[in-house]
Amino acid sequence: MNVRQYAMISDVVQQTRAGRMSRRDAIRLLGGVGLGLAGLTTLGRRPVFAQEGTPPAVATPQVGKQPDGSTLWRVKVGDMMMAELIELHTFFPSEITFNAGDSIWFDMTMQGFHTVTFPMGGEVPPLLVPDPEAATPTAGPPKLIFNPHVVFPAGGPEFDGTAFLNSGIDVFRDPSQPLIVKFTTPGSFNYLCVPHASVMHGKVNVVESGAALPMDQAAYDQAAADEMAKLYEQGRA
Repeated sequence: MNVRQYAMISDVVQQTRAGRMSRRDAIRLLGGVGLGLAGLTTLGRRPVFAQEGTPPAVATPQVGKQPDGSTLWRVKVGDMMMAELIELHTFFPSEITFNAGDSIWFDMTMQGFHTVTFPMGGEVPPLLVPDPEAATPTAGPPKLIFNPHVVFPAGGPEFDGTAFLNSGIDVFRDPSQPLIVKFTTPGSFNYLCVPHASVMHGKVNVVESGAALPMDQAAYDQAAADEMAKLYEQGRA
């Protein structure tokens, strides 16, 4: 990706966040850059936005017991070590169990071109779709744009397993507005990152309020740290 492409992407993202550009126009412009997914992963790396001045402050919710008696848990969305050019396409932890009424903070502060998506019926929405405003080509593939149902958020702050929920791609999210989802209904719910759907999956197990839990946040954090260390060693190898 060259400097001109970096500048264009940065401008599109900043204008969309500021409300000066519609989501539709942003999708079309980004599609016009002509970048593959490998190049688009650099959208989330902070140097892209450095030229825009001081970045917005990243919100850090208080994990643990909340004033209403519920618990806020943390799941880290991916990780990266830029000095070694290693990215981890994993949720940390990839499976978590807690009580109905509790919430998860899906920590997307690393911004690695990820989503947190709870699909309906197990159907994964495509990242790219034909542009409905483009003429049907007489030969060759259709013109593609990024799927707005993937790029931008959908669903409310509560989840009961009956409706599609999507964070939107992290680089379009305001980092001062953390993604916190409250799980109101017992059940097991699978989710994924759409751009990395072949490898990046997670599972949320919601048990009845008051039921005993297998691990606390400290234990999940330690397990996640151990898993990260193992994956980074594999990446170096």
